[in-house]
Amino acid sequence: MLKAPLELIKARAIASRDVAVQVKEMSAWEWALWLIPAMSADIAAFEIEWALVLTKDSAESSVRTAFNSALGALHLRCTQDLPSAKVYFAGDPAKFGRFENLLAGGKSVNERFDEAEKLIIAWEGAEAGWSPRAGHTLQALKDMLAQCKTLQTQLGTAHSDDSAEHKTFNALANALWDKSVDWYTVATGQFNEETPEGQLIRANVPTSYTPPPVVPPVVPEPPA
Repeated sequence: MLKAPLELIKARAIASRDVAVQVKEMSAWEWALWLIPAMSADIAAFEIEWALVLTKDSAESSVRTAFNSALGALHLRCTQDLPSAKVYFAGDPAKFGRFENLLAGGKSVNERFDEAEKLIIAWEGAEAGWSPRAGHTLQALKDMLAQCKTLQTQLGTAHSDDSAEHKTFNALANALWDKSVDWYTVATGQFNEETPEGQLIRANVPTSYTPPPVVPPVVPEPPA
């Protein structure tokens, strides 16, 4: 869990570093436990890790979109082909019996996978070469199910990678925040409000964050 909004963590660290440079020029003071080169290095590491997290987020989002699309297509195919099979095989009790109790209304991933697998088994047992319409073959359904399972595996991997990266980034961000807070505490203790350095520190290092206001979308006026 982050100790502060990311925007504030970044802004406070950068401001602390920039003010530290000015304070050193004014008084030659620099906090020994967080020297200016170390401040710059920590900020750079934070920005690199943040960019990596955004990349991982995007990768997971892309796979999730592909998986949801494939799962939707698989479900749609089942809702189309199962009723067609029941109509087509209605005159053959043995074959119709394979489809009679099958459903295609699943909501969860597991339910939809189960329905597709049962339809495939029934289809193979009844008449593997039957096709209700162009492109709607048994093999096509098998391929769609296989694609969904492949994407599900890829999504699991992407989610694990993203979660691990977030854990690393959060630790890095919190460490940067702690250093910025400690630096401010030490610096304001070193320079009181009456000194130029103290005024500079207090005026330029943010300690709170106000998110930008949410601007509602503009709804166009209907034509007269």
